[in-house]
Formats: sequence, C-alpha cells, structure tokens
Amino acid sequence: MKKMMAIACAMMMVGCATTKPIAGSEKVRFTNTEPQGCKLLGDITGSQAAVFRTGADIETGARADLKNKASAMGGNVVQILTSNPSQSQVDGYTGVKATTMSANVFSCAQR
Repeated sequence: MKKMMAIACAMMMVGCATTKPIAGSEKVRFTNTEPQGCKLLGDITGSQAAVFRTGADIETGARADLKNKASAMGGNVVQILTSNPSQSQVDGYTGVKATTMSANVFSCAQR
C-alpha cells in the first residue's frame, strides 16, 4: 500500500510540472528542414512528462524544453529530427505520458 501511495504522489507531482520558458527562448523558431547558411551549434534532446495533461500539452512542453536549450547554446533555429511520444503503465494502470524530441540547433542571421 505504501508503494502505491508513493507512486500516486510522484505521479501527481509530475502531472503538475511544466517547462517554463527562459529569457531569449521566444526568439527560437522551429523547422523540419536544415536551414541554409546557418552555423550548426550541436544537437539537443527535449522532453516533457505528465499524468494529467493532454498529448498536445506534453508536446508543447517538450518543444519549450528544446527552445530553452537552444537559446542557452546561443541558437535561434531548431531543426526537429525525431519526436517520440510514449506512455507507461504502473501495476496495470495507465501512468505517465511523455514526449522526447531530438533536434539540431543552428545560429542563423536575423532576417
């Protein structure tokens, strides 16, 4: 019983957590193709997991995580490479939903 209560509490806390934007992340844009004339800064992984959220909310959180990481690297364009939604089960009950995205970060001249 204690194990189930601990799992339930942990799931409720995860369900409330969201990715908050950092300063500068609002300038980062997404693309599905490699941008031309830009400098590749590196690759990143963004993720979000929650219990009481929709798949769209979780994807938005994963994208916010990508934007934060790209901004921290000095990038302003993110090329999304993969997006992997998942769902886990605990003792037969549907548990945490999650999305993990991988991407390349670029620094491109401002238009």
